Amino acid sequence: MKLSVDLATASREELIHLIGQLLIRIEALEARIAELEGQPPPPEALGEKKPPSWVKANRPAGPNKERKKRAQGYARRREEPTHRVEHAFAECPDC
Repeated sequence: MKLSVDLATASREELIHLIGQLLIRIEALEARIAELEGQPPPPEALGEKKPPSWVKANRPAGPNKERKKRAQGYARRREEPTHRVEHAFAECPDC
């Protein structure tokens, strides 16, 4: 609301009229505040965000089932080493 009256040079009647308009405006704003305070705040205002629609909900873990044993093992067989590396000191570092 823009003031159309110069407060320094306004007459008494103009100031009384301006105060009356301001009081009406204050009552309207207080009514709006009371209305908004009666409503729950939106989730965005509380910092709560809904996950995107493509995200699946968390499910509790089910009971652990024992693995099915196979008749034959499919692990890779151990081969003979191609070379051997010795990691040792040439001389004792303490002597």
